[in-house]
Amino acid sequence: VVKERTSKFAGKSGTDYKFVIKNKSNQIDTYTVLVKNKGISSESENKNILKAKSKNVSLPSSIQLGKRQLNTASKNVDYKKTLPKESIQVSLNPNEEIMLLVKLDIPSGTQIGSKNITQVILKSENCKNTEIVKQVYTEVADGE
Repeated sequence: VVKERTSKFAGKSGTDYKFVIKNKSNQIDTYTVLVKNKGISSESENKNILKAKSKNVSLPSSIQLGKRQLNTASKNVDYKKTLPKESIQVSLNPNEEIMLLVKLDIPSGTQIGSKNITQVILKSENCKNTEIVKQVYTEVADGE
């Protein structure tokens, strides 16, 4: 999994985080992608990103899948499918990759300055004992 940024400000229109999943094995593999809101567990965990006294909020999420790519140099992505779920499964052929977008929405009335930690978890069917966990941090800001 390759990601772009780990923290962003989000206004009324929300924000999104891009990830790429690539099957580097020599066989077809099915991946499960889970998106979970995570509470602040300790001040040290969130040092320099979140202030411990800030309100932690849960933000609705959706996952959008882009076109499958065999050429890693191509960065043109046409997001074709929105899945308002907290998990999806996608099967990839050897050396195939797919871009996905995890979109976080800001519900009306969400307090400006509120913080969110979201985990994006990737599990491989072929490597059952391995999971990749990426955390993204969002702060609710004024504006779009």
